[in-house]
Amino acid sequence: MIGEKRYWNSGYGTKALAMCIKKIKKENISKIFLEVRPDNYRAIRAYEKVGFVQKKLIKHPNNKHMPEILRMELINSK
Repeated sequence: MIGEKRYWNSGYGTKALAMCIKKIKKENISKIFLEVRPDNYRAIRAYEKVGFVQKKLIKHPNNKHMPEILRMELINSK
């Protein structure tokens, strides 16, 4: 999480994600996923830049803080 707005739009988040994915792929992990708020467009854009794809919207009607979660997946292509 990059909390300081002065660092937003600098590519730090995307670069950090790419570095993590590179390390994960070296461990021969075939599939990773994440969950994000569907209205967090900045995060979704960063995840898509490094290869994640949107898979499904998960509804949690009893959770007033996060009634919906977007699941994204990255399939390891060798």
